[in-house]
Amino acid sequence: MINFKEITNANIWKVCTLEPFEEQKDFVAENIQSLAEAYATRNEGGNALPLAVYNDETLVGFIMIGKGTVGNEKESELIKKNYSLWRLMIDKKYQGKGFGRQTLDAAMALIRTYPFGKADKVWLSYEPENVRAREIYRKYGFVENGEMCGNEIIAVYDLIVLASHKEIATMPLQSVELEIGRRHKYDYPAHWLLSIPIEHNNQLPSNSPFLDMSMQGC
Repeated sequence: MINFKEITNANIWKVCTLEPFEEQKDFVAENIQSLAEAYATRNEGGNALPLAVYNDETLVGFIMIGKGTVGNEKESELIKKNYSLWRLMIDKKYQGKGFGRQTLDAAMALIRTYPFGKADKVWLSYEPENVRAREIYRKYGFVENGEMCGNEIIAVYDLIVLASHKEIATMPLQSVELEIGRRHKYDYPAHWLLSIPIEHNNQLPSNSPFLDMSMQGC
């Protein structure tokens, strides 16, 4: 089961040794660089959440979630007001096992808890030459909006749910456990967590973000 853990003295150097295949290195920053960016962003009052990705107890990757500025000089309103899937990488030893999709599912579930406050969208960026990533994110539901982040293409995912409260309340639920400081369990409509091992629950939790989020279309 994919779960996230904080970066601590117990795992930081193991996280820093994770790496993609040689041909992928031009498309993803080294994890030690990402951790340095997270440190600088937090020191300046920004939002950055770097996390180690585990399959059960095996370290397989790294992600970083942000909200607001990512340190560029010229940033659009999209970047300033919304969440970013700043980094996502799976170590070369564990690619091809479905962990990338499961990590993306779990990251989106975490973002839907709004750890840095409410927002309408999630954005990410990739090099134009990174055809594989472009196709993966397109199939997931990210849509290019014509903006660029430096030399990278921006793609956007809407967090607004196009369904009524009644429809959401009757959806089957699944849960994902995220170990961040202490263990939390969040429940979401099943079609958002297709790759994560499930626990069924028949009621929408009283603290679910779906009870007070806008259901209007974009």
